[in-house]
This record gives sequence, structure tokens and C-alpha cells, in this order.
Amino acid sequence: MNKIVFPALLGICLPLGLAVAQTNKHTDNPLFLGDVIKTMSQQEISQMADSGSLSIDMDISIQAAVDDAIADGAIGAEDADDAAATLSLVTANAEFFNFDILDAIGEVIENGTFSMDQIRQTLECFNTLSDDGKALVGDSEFDVADTSDGSLFNQLSDQDKSIVLNSMPV
Repeated sequence: MNKIVFPALLGICLPLGLAVAQTNKHTDNPLFLGDVIKTMSQQEISQMADSGSLSIDMDISIQAAVDDAIADGAIGAEDADDAAATLSLVTANAEFFNFDILDAIGEVIENGTFSMDQIRQTLECFNTLSDDGKALVGDSEFDVADTSDGSLFNQLSDQDKSIVLNSMPV
């Protein structure tokens, strides 16, 4: 199992256009779903979620990003399911990352440091952390090797430490 700093590994602009984004039809600027959601009120998000349109829109955006990545040769078709799961997990946990996780993922995939399967597994484990644990691990300063007093790693609960050390391949 590879052990590295979770956020540091992620510098991956998932060439896969992993910009859970759709390209704005009128400009060349991508519209990042996470950025759009951050500007919405909780009421707007709840209304979209209740109507089902938020999950449908995200599913369409994720599938489009994965299809684009395959077409661009950024990932192989065999990685499509892992890429879609990865994007879903990133989207579901976007509030916990204080860095561009998609760029980080893209970089490690492109460099061949980690496979899409390893990234998916790591994010699945990240998803099981407590919210406090997610906030700490999702910080750009988090370093699993830093066990000094006051380190972000040492602020994790024992259960979250166990998940990070034993279940997160990246």
C-alpha cells in the first residue's frame, strides 16, 4: 500500500476533464459544478435535491466528463466506472477539500503514480471518515507522516486515524 500525503497526491487536473464540468456553450470557460453549488443557498440546493434535478444534472455532468476523458485518451474505457465513482465521491465531499482535488487527481493519474482504482478506493474510505476527519484530511496541509504535536494527523480521532493508515491506498 502506498502511503503519501492524501492532498499532495492529488494534483491531477484529471485530464479527464474531470472538471465535473460542462463547457459553457458560449465561452471556452468550464462551469465547475462545485463552484456553481457553492454559490447556491441551502434552500436552492434542497429544492434541487428534492426535485431530483441536482442528482440528474450531476450524473449527466459526471458521465459527460468521463466520456470526454475516454475520448481524449486521458483514461481507458476500463477505468470509466472508477472515474465516475471518483467524480461522484469528489462532488459529494467537495465542501471538505480546501484545494483543487480534481487537479491533484489528474496529476497522479497522468504521472502513473496511482491508478484510477486506487483513487476511487481512497475516496471511498475518505467518505467513511467523520465530518471532522474529512475536514482535516481534506486540508492541503494534511500530512499523514507528520505526527508532531498539533499536526492535522494527530487531531484525527483514533477511528479516523485507523481509516487513513489502514484503508486509504493513496
